[in-house]
Amino acid sequence: MILSKKPYDDGLLLNQGLPPLIKNRILRLASQLFLLSGIIYLALVFFPSPLLRAMPQGDPAAADTAIIMGFGFERYPDGSMAPGAANEALLAYTLERFPQVTTIFAQEGVWVAQCAQGDLSCTAGDVALHRIDFHDDAVDLHSGDISVCALERMAQFGKESAILVAHDMQLWRASENINRAKADICPNCNIIVPAVPDMPYPQQSDQLRTRFEWSYIPIDLAARARDRILPGALPASCPMPMPLGQ
Repeated sequence: MILSKKPYDDGLLLNQGLPPLIKNRILRLASQLFLLSGIIYLALVFFPSPLLRAMPQGDPAAADTAIIMGFGFERYPDGSMAPGAANEALLAYTLERFPQVTTIFAQEGVWVAQCAQGDLSCTAGDVALHRIDFHDDAVDLHSGDISVCALERMAQFGKESAILVAHDMQLWRASENINRAKADICPNCNIIVPAVPDMPYPQQSDQLRTRFEWSYIPIDLAARARDRILPGALPASCPMPMPLGQ
């Protein structure tokens, strides 16, 4: 007996893909998720920035030391490090707002706003500047690493109280991390958080995320959420310590 030929091919069914009803639902869900992510992004970018800042803590007049965390250094045409608008503003703010400060621990981007990169020591008037960590372009330290390095530098110089200065949108995470770090490294240290005003974004920054407010805020808020939900372990000691005597 001769069997009739199938009116369809099995391979043809596979090539037809999903049924139209399911395909439409998936496309609708994808478009809704895309729209929702756009709304969330715009809400974060245009959220009133004062509500995203760190709350001031302590009395700055009680400290003669400041810690300045850098924010987005730039490059000169020859490739050497340039401070960028944010680091220049952070140093200027610290020197003007806290005249009682005699010692500043700063990251390299802030250092080059006042000193040559090759200098072993530097001053700004009567204020002595010291690097927080040894800079290496190949090593990207986050604020938790810098917090550990800064507290170790305070201990080296016999300091127990310091004003923490960082970009106004970075200060929240910086203060959270340094307070976590000091619990193990320097429980008696007093970290003062001032009300840092609006700081510029360095639009030629080596770090793309720090170039604009619209790019930095969502990344920073995501990092805040991550640190609250799954806080990573802080290093036991500074990953990039300065040589002794510097």
